[in-house]
Amino acid sequence: MRKLVEYFSKYWLAHWLFIAFFFIHGFSIYLDWLKTPSVAIYFIAAMIITGICQIVLTRFLHSSIKASVALCLAIWLVMYFNFNHSVFIKITHIRFSSVYMLGIIALIFWISVIYIKKKQEAQLQKIASYLNLLFLILILVDTGKIVYMEITRKPPISYAKGNEVSIKHKIPQDSLPDIYLIVLDEHMSTEGMKDHFQFDNTKLDSFLTDEGFYIANNSKSNYSQTVFSIASALQMNYFHALTKVTFPDDNPLGIAAMKNNTLITILEKYGYNIRNYSLFDFTNHPTKHFKFFEHSAFHFYFSQSLINQINIAYETLNSQRHAKQLYQLIDDALTPANKETQPIFTYLHLVLPHHPFVFREDGSIRPAKLYHSKKDPDYVKNYLQQVAYTRQVIRDMVTTINKSNRKKIVVLEGDHGLRLPKFNRGNWYEAYQKAGGPYKNLNAYYFYDKNYTQLYDSISPVNSFRVISNQYLGATCKLLPDTQLF
Repeated sequence: MRKLVEYFSKYWLAHWLFIAFFFIHGFSIYLDWLKTPSVAIYFIAAMIITGICQIVLTRFLHSSIKASVALCLAIWLVMYFNFNHSVFIKITHIRFSSVYMLGIIALIFWISVIYIKKKQEAQLQKIASYLNLLFLILILVDTGKIVYMEITRKPPISYAKGNEVSIKHKIPQDSLPDIYLIVLDEHMSTEGMKDHFQFDNTKLDSFLTDEGFYIANNSKSNYSQTVFSIASALQMNYFHALTKVTFPDDNPLGIAAMKNNTLITILEKYGYNIRNYSLFDFTNHPTKHFKFFEHSAFHFYFSQSLINQINIAYETLNSQRHAKQLYQLIDDALTPANKETQPIFTYLHLVLPHHPFVFREDGSIRPAKLYHSKKDPDYVKNYLQQVAYTRQVIRDMVTTINKSNRKKIVVLEGDHGLRLPKFNRGNWYEAYQKAGGPYKNLNAYYFYDKNYTQLYDSISPVNSFRVISNQYLGATCKLLPDTQLF
């Protein structure tokens, strides 16, 4: 051990190793989920900033050893800002804001730098050496964990056999309707909100009925997680022998299974223009939506850091950004397409009324500090506020779609019902789950010919495009049992 310590005493790498550990540890927790270009960009940016800080501190402290120790402290204070904030509150029993915490860590860092500057290099040498060794060991442990996870990787998931959809007779392209799939993430059915939360959302049902929609009042999603619900809906099939998944670790399996799906394959054969504004890439059709999983990578890595607090402050200063981005996305996805010569398939996925609860009922913006926190004592109340705002969003979308004089089909659905994070669940949640609350989803359809004979009150998403394929795309396929799995 002494020889190892002496070897590492020659090199002052602790600050570089700390940054490497920070990213490798995050990667070991969310392997696959974080395989996005943004992770590499964040890592490179962190290394560049660390290098600049090293140059500044080395000149100020006149020592690379002292600079390395000071940088390790700075990285700890910055990257684990929220953790340190919580510790200070527990120790002092005084609640204070992040702004005050920023002042406290700045003071701690400055006092520490002055202390380090006065110390002799020899007194800090052993600390720097042990930090080198500590972070190297931590990196090796997490690297081993990643290798083990790769070796024991779950095989790709497949769909149930015998439920395939195929085209029996070809429909002329000029007879094909435009198809809109609009997913409102976590939007419950009106019946579900009434039964569980005594919330009246019949204004939405009345509007949709007046516009000629068919509403499946007793619909339930097949899965209570977005990735698997959407994948099965587009594949028009259930997953084979899949009865339980872990969030978010297993989501990449569903995402991979979704890339090549039956619906997109059929529509490509018919020459549809595929307009993907979802949260997922399809083969040959990458999403035009914001990069949801790159955003998730940012959240996973920096949720405890000062960087996230800076992001919250930025969003607070640009409070209208969310609303502007929302309506820009809708405009881009649903602009009337009267001049198109080929049929159009548009998939628009809105993270609404799903958390974060940015909007109040009147469309005003809540403070970013509030809507960034998932630990919310008023979680259901704020969800319902955003549901009420979502009514207006739906009205605007339907109005925009109706500006087109082309034949069209609209599937308007929630991918599942309300599913609360564990730390927001009260004693009532177990009964809510048993009553099917997390599955009770909005499910409404508009067919240009108003022929709703194949639809029924309890239809689930796995059968939505089976009905549409039978009725408008020349397929002959049986409907599947409407089952809720996990």
